[in-house]
Amino acid sequence: MDEVERLKDELSRVIAHRFALQEALAAAESERNALRSAGEKLRSEAGGAHREVQRLHARNADLHGALNVANAEKQRLEAALASALRVRDDQREIAKPGGSPPAEERPSAAAVGNASTPAAGSRQEKEQPRKLRSLPAAPVIEVRDLCKTYRLPTERVETLKERILHPLRSSRSSRLQALEDVSFDVRRGEFFGIAGANGSGKSTLLKLLADVYAPDAGTIRTAGRIAPFIELGVGLNPEFAAYDNVVISGVMMGLEPEEARSRYPEIIEFAGLEKFTELKLKNYSSGMRVRLAFAITVQVDADILLIDEVLAVGDAEFREKCLERTHRLRSEGKTVVLVTHSMEALANECDRAILLQHGRIAAEGDPAEVARTYLRDLSGREPEPGGEADGNVVELVEG
Repeated sequence: MDEVERLKDELSRVIAHRFALQEALAAAESERNALRSAGEKLRSEAGGAHREVQRLHARNADLHGALNVANAEKQRLEAALASALRVRDDQREIAKPGGSPPAEERPSAAAVGNASTPAAGSRQEKEQPRKLRSLPAAPVIEVRDLCKTYRLPTERVETLKERILHPLRSSRSSRLQALEDVSFDVRRGEFFGIAGANGSGKSTLLKLLADVYAPDAGTIRTAGRIAPFIELGVGLNPEFAAYDNVVISGVMMGLEPEEARSRYPEIIEFAGLEKFTELKLKNYSSGMRVRLAFAITVQVDADILLIDEVLAVGDAEFREKCLERTHRLRSEGKTVVLVTHSMEALANECDRAILLQHGRIAAEGDPAEVARTYLRDLSGREPEPGGEADGNVVELVEG
């Protein structure tokens, strides 16, 4: 009997243990299902994240492709611009001595037959001083019978009502003959001066040489690349900083883009603007702008430099630096055409000069003699005795 009871108790314990194991198994199964659901969710999220990464990679590749296309287009346009500038310079080349002028040159139809004859050129050569005959004979600028006329309105029409009520008012105008029958040559490596009173046509002549204006009659032939320095700030964008202006202006003057970028440090150093490179040009003073413009001009490896009186706005130190640089360019065989009111600079720096009066050449040849003619006409009296020396020209200016 005791054995039966013991077995019953043992069976009860086994049954209770089985029920406990079944409950633990059910809990484990439930936890496994929960973990499986969490794994499926994580795999789904990982797949979504992977697809998002792939989408971003594809977008990045598209952007890189678009950037490469834009860079290629930029390089193509820069190369086209540089090529167009070289073609323009080539078209301005004059024929060699004894040859015929290139077909691409732009002689005016009104003055094709008005070029000077060799006999006239020989006579002019005989009349020049000895130091001028020692200069290279090949001209880099030939100007023949140049004429330029401006139309000046006599009455101004500012509103639409005035134009309707007075339709003929705007057509009334007068004519100003800025230049008339101007002819001269500039030789390679020459420092050529242009003098004259205000309104005599000096700046108009320089702009015609720079191809800013087109002549009404006559011909202009040039050989080589021209770097004009005519008006303060022309060609510079006031919204850009110095770097962008240097690169754009350099490319416009014929430099390759990489070459313009490589010369930027030297340009900034010459202009003395190291502390203001990040400043927009509209915040520059007039002196700072003229420094930057001149520094760009003398760095473009031009064969001919056209310089107007704008250098007068710089300070004395910068003017001295500009003069030193022009002397160095002159020693390298560059040609400089200088418009100036300073008879000291004309007499001391120039090899040859012309004097303009009312759009015509009143004197040509030795710069000291041209300066004396200008001062004699200006003062109405002869130079002082012993005035052959250049220094006396300065005394007459101050007097």
